[in-house]
Amino acid sequence: MKKNSKFSTILCMVVGLSFYSCEDDSSLTNEQLLVEPTPVNIILNKVSPEEFVFETGGQVTFEVTLSAAIDYDVDVRLTAKSDDNSIETTPGVKEVTFPTIVTIASGSMAASITTTFSDDTIRDISEVYTFSIENVTSTSGTYSNNFNLTNIQNSSSVTSILVYDTPTIVTSVGDVNAILDWTGSSFSPDLDLYLMSQPSASSSAFDFSFYSKPEVVTIRESFSDGDYFIGLDNWNIATPYDVPCDFSITFPDGQTLPLLTSLTITETAGANSAPDIWFKVTKFTFTNEVWYYIQ
Repeated sequence: MKKNSKFSTILCMVVGLSFYSCEDDSSLTNEQLLVEPTPVNIILNKVSPEEFVFETGGQVTFEVTLSAAIDYDVDVRLTAKSDDNSIETTPGVKEVTFPTIVTIASGSMAASITTTFSDDTIRDISEVYTFSIENVTSTSGTYSNNFNLTNIQNSSSVTSILVYDTPTIVTSVGDVNAILDWTGSSFSPDLDLYLMSQPSASSSAFDFSFYSKPEVVTIRESFSDGDYFIGLDNWNIATPYDVPCDFSITFPDGQTLPLLTSLTITETAGANSAPDIWFKVTKFTFTNEVWYYIQ
């Protein structure tokens, strides 16, 4: 009798424990039994080029990457902004063209896009364009493959590219000469040439040329990068006037850029020594080349 009593007690304990375990499992909801989805990082990377592109026709390739494949399509919306806080700075001119939505196909981990830049007609030398992930959407938001789109993190989702205006001239290192010549003597007409820090006769002078023919001013190799202003004047002659001339800029590698065949002024102004026509020349040294932007 004692053995049977001990066996009965143990059996009751086992049955009771099993019953308690079953009651505990049945109290969990289906949501509580699901495994927490693993966050999927989405990253925007610049593939090429590494440094910069030119504005006219320059192209950059980006890649949108998931840290793990998902078994349904993922749509990634991209946005772009230049450092002047705009994209279309010139009405009717599209500065950059790119697909605003890139689709990562079901089961894939990446998709590529190519952006193409266009001349915005503004001489601003360079702009920085920043591309970023604006949002992520999908046709399915359910649990699948243990991933949930709501957990996608925008890690490293911003990337930038430096975009230069296409230079007027790309040349080698050396002196650059602006040359003004015309028919007649050095005093009839009396044309003068200025190289200034601003488009004003009262600004700092880097060089000037009077009483000679042709007149020549020089942007020297030793001059720092930046803006220079070349002024042309018909000395002591009130406007308007029209003087045939030959005004050009020569570069160290032998290139010549013609700029004027006539010194023509139609606006009325008094006779003085202030230049009537200005050209802005921007010098930019890049490695072993010198870029010049002229307007």
